[in-house]
Amino acid sequence: MRLTQSEITLIKDTIKKYINDAKIYIFGSRLDDSKKGGDIDIFIITDKKVTLQIESKIKFFLEGELLKPIDLVFHRDFEREIEKEALKGIEI
Repeated sequence: MRLTQSEITLIKDTIKKYINDAKIYIFGSRLDDSKKGGDIDIFIITDKKVTLQIESKIKFFLEGELLKPIDLVFHRDFEREIEKEALKGIEI
């Protein structure tokens, strides 16, 4: 995985600050050590309603701290292809 332990901790702590029951997965190109660049794809499962304001706060903070684009995907339907792909990722 092309994230440091401190980056993983920052991602997890930031999301849990706003969504304490979140299950968080990293997926996509960041899992492939042979690739370079790219955004950080984060899949979040929660029973809570996440407002656009909360989503924006998480995204803005993480992009500012990590200096990398962040793509947040929230669970809606496990039949969506992106969710099937995200669940193949690594839970943090």
